[in-house]
Amino acid sequence: MFPEVYMSYMSQTTLPPPFNLIPTYTGVSSMIQWLRYLFAPSANKKSGWSPTFCCYMEECDDDRTKEEFPALISQLVQRYFAEKDQKQEESGNQEMDIIRQEIADLKMLVRESLGLKDHIGT
Repeated sequence: MFPEVYMSYMSQTTLPPPFNLIPTYTGVSSMIQWLRYLFAPSANKKSGWSPTFCCYMEECDDDRTKEEFPALISQLVQRYFAEKDQKQEESGNQEMDIIRQEIADLKMLVRESLGLKDHIGT
């Protein structure tokens, strides 16, 4: 048990916080990107800081996206339910055709068993 846990712990390329004294490329590049957006924020990204999250990046949503998102979701939901209703109608029509065919077969069997002639349309 202990060797398995130790090997899985040591197979990680990044060490956990008490042991990560040497910075990694990922950590350094994230810090450089954070500093870049701190001093020169772009239109859709900005960097921030708080005591609970320390250094973080935020993607700013533009107003157009906020306006178009509800309409897009509404269209997707309507499309989903329209396709679902269409599939149910198609399967319902197929079931009705099967039932009609079974009723016609049953009528024919009853007529044959009673010895009646086959009348088309009755």
